[in-house]
Order: sequence, then structure tokens, then C-alpha cells
Amino acid sequence: MPAHLARQAPRNYVGIISTVSCANDVAWRISQRVKGCATFLHGQGCCQTRPDLDLATRTLVSLGWNPNLAAVLVVSLGWESLSADLIADGIAQSGKPVEKVVIQRVGGATAAVTRGSREARKTRYGNFPNIFSIGPVL
Repeated sequence: MPAHLARQAPRNYVGIISTVSCANDVAWRISQRVKGCATFLHGQGCCQTRPDLDLATRTLVSLGWNPNLAAVLVVSLGWESLSADLIADGIAQSGKPVEKVVIQRVGGATAAVTRGSREARKTRYGNFPNIFSIGPVL
């Protein structure tokens, strides 16, 4: 069985994960525009020591591996210490679709909300394997 199917759940949410507190508002606004999103916000991402950054990265990747998430959108400001690429790559190892929106690359917060909403909708209503197994009744 593929690793991403080993932990089974309904998989009916798109996770919106912010990489830095400065991107929290954009992540939240995306989740308000697209039904079926679970938003993960935090106050980390800048001015941290390497051990703290490593812990925050592992935590955000672990959130992305949650079996209730069908797909994940990583929202980044663009200059923070936490790497959106490392987080997205770590989540992608679960086998689920992962997209990134970098606020500074797409032209600011409004453009990022528009782009992120489009990506979340695309992954929310994409074609995902619907695997559900029921064990024996005892």
C-alpha cells in the first residue's frame, strides 16, 4: 500500500498552511473564500534559531500529512526563515497534492488571495482516490 494511503480518513479538507505569521491573514482569507478548507496559522517563521526553525518545519509538515487533508496549500510571504519549499516538499512525500502561493512573487496580498483561492478550489474539487475500508464486525 502506498505510504499516503496507509493512514486513511475521509480526506475532505484542503489544508491551508501559513509559513509565517505575516502570511496568516492571506491564508485565513483564502480559507474563507473556499468551502472545505482547514486553516493552520501560527506565530513562527521569523527570527528563530535553527533548532526552533527545524521544529516548526517538522510540525507544519506533520500537519500537512494529516489523513483528513486531501490536499495542501502552503502560503508564504517570500522572505521568512521557514522554507516554504521544504515544507511543501515534506508534505508532497505523503503523496497528496501540494501547491504554494508566495505573496511577494504574485504581486501582494490581494493577488495571493485570488491565486490561493483558485489553487484551493482546484485541489478541493480535483479527482482524488476515494479509498475507504471497513474492518470486520466483532
